[in-house]
Amino acid sequence: MLREGARLARDVEDRAVLCRSYANLMIAYEYSGMPAEACAAALEGSASSRSTASN
Repeated sequence: MLREGARLARDVEDRAVLCRSYANLMIAYEYSGMPAEACAAALEGSASSRSTASN
């Protein structure tokens, strides 16, 4: 469900919403004991926010 939120945020092209979505995803993964997924979400969110900023 959180990944769906991040996907939807990408469509909005609002950098703040996108960053918040990925932050929530990272925290959910951390609390679920999935640190590798949290790191992957952080990298994905960083790349997505940079591409949104350049558009």
